[in-house]
Amino acid sequence: MQHRKARPLGEGLGVVVATLPDDEGWSVGATATQLEVGGASVLWWSDHLLWTRPVPDCLAAVAMSIEATRECRVGTGVLQLPLHRATDVAKTASFLAAESGDRLILGVGVGEHAVEYDLADVPFSFRGRIVDEQLRAIRALWDAPTREPLQFAPAAVPPIWIGGRSDAALRRAARLGDAWIPFWMTKLALLGTELDRVGRSPSAVGSSVVVPVCVGRKSEIDAGRAWFADMYRISVDTLDRYLVHGAPDDCAERLAEFAYLGADHVAVFLPEIDLVNAFAELNEAFVARSPG
Repeated sequence: MQHRKARPLGEGLGVVVATLPDDEGWSVGATATQLEVGGASVLWWSDHLLWTRPVPDCLAAVAMSIEATRECRVGTGVLQLPLHRATDVAKTASFLAAESGDRLILGVGVGEHAVEYDLADVPFSFRGRIVDEQLRAIRALWDAPTREPLQFAPAAVPPIWIGGRSDAALRRAARLGDAWIPFWMTKLALLGTELDRVGRSPSAVGSSVVVPVCVGRKSEIDAGRAWFADMYRISVDTLDRYLVHGAPDDCAERLAEFAYLGADHVAVFLPEIDLVNAFAELNEAFVARSPG
């Protein structure tokens, strides 16, 4: 079974793009180019069948971003794998990995919203079991020798990063992943414990984190907090338990703590409000403070 990390990530932050802005001039390609210029190490595209706001098609956005960029990695962040056919994902991911020059990261998870599973006619309560079976199937397809006349020789094999902050997601990352990428999870040391339990080397699986951030002046932060609260249909008070907010230097200082705690990669989830400029300012401050 093949396991591999991506080639070394850039020193900057990753950035999650989750929704389609209500802007006639907005495009996937232009945004990807601008975020790369702003120093993004990975562009992560979210995956939803339906959401509280318009969302891009994840795999299509990844393909368009690969075409629009040259150096940064591009990832599914994360693909709700049970909502997709494993064979299709295996084929598409291997093709995109080759076309991108080994820049693709296949991030996968199970999601949290039963309505999407109902729409896809997939049993929500079995999603954990389904994704484990799919991951094994994808690895088997990538590992299998070519069988004439039917061929499924992958063009390239991308690393698989496991999303989710639950205990089940942690165990899945330790058993089947190349990295763990939870949403706002400070207990990254738990990964080492689980790797030891399943008999894998601590260096076999990378650790990372996704953090929601509002950066700027008070008016900008308040607008961002309202954006997040409306999208997730939660109260601002609930949101503030997870949100990093403040001036670029203050946010960067808090984000750098994740790197000190052992995160190999830190990705930020910013409101779509002035996304490109906000990210560039934040990333510049982060790079100046990050260890090593």
